[in-house]
Amino acid sequence: MSESVLVVGAGIAGLCTALAIGPTGRQVTLIERDAAPPEGDADAAFRHWKRTGVGHLRQSHAFLARLSLLLRADHPKLLAELAAFGVRELTFEAMLSESQRRGYQPEPADTELTIITSRRTTLELVMRRYVETLDNVTLRTDVFARRLITETAEDGSISVSQAIEQGAELTKDALRVIASAAPRPIAENEVVKALTDMGYKATDASKKALVDGLDQVEELTGGSVLKTVSKRGRSAVYEMNSTIAKQILKSLHGQ
Repeated sequence: MSESVLVVGAGIAGLCTALAIGPTGRQVTLIERDAAPPEGDADAAFRHWKRTGVGHLRQSHAFLARLSLLLRADHPKLLAELAAFGVRELTFEAMLSESQRRGYQPEPADTELTIITSRRTTLELVMRRYVETLDNVTLRTDVFARRLITETAEDGSISVSQAIEQGAELTKDALRVIASAAPRPIAENEVVKALTDMGYKATDASKKALVDGLDQVEELTGGSVLKTVSKRGRSAVYEMNSTIAKQILKSLHGQ
């Protein structure tokens, strides 16, 4: 099948989506804004995995019986790997109170009511590593989705202005990031001077958003608009296509 599927978020829901779609033969790409888990075992993930997008990362989680059955049917290897990492199975009988057990009469179907439970970090770590082994699934971290691009030209392409506006969702603050496109000091950058004359004012508070915006423009356009020259920590230097820069300034002036 030639269809491609993009899944925004590689948490439990995103990973389960990949598990469900993967066997259909579609090409699946998951993008996740947080960093990849640390190397090592489940304890390392619990102690050091930074997932700002998950407020309850270090709480216990459980998969109800329906999901356990689906994993057993479609991804038995994953179920075995979860068990190897210490994920526990709780049978229906084990979830009954002492008084309920006294009158409990087992039925064959009760075996299908088993849930699995563990720390969230363990479940997600094992699922993620398994999903990454699937041939038709790609997982990309440190990618922040801002907007879905739905408008294209008749030939299926998008213009530079559409890429900037729709892909990176550059606001007035984000446009100032063009200042980082030249290797000269910001104050001497002609693009910045032009933007300043038009009423824009760069602030330190907007730096992260601007750099993130440029990173996405580079990624979206394959480096044809701008490319990263160097990146150290949270500081980045970019080179911008001079023709594109002139077009942007011209459009900003309404010409």
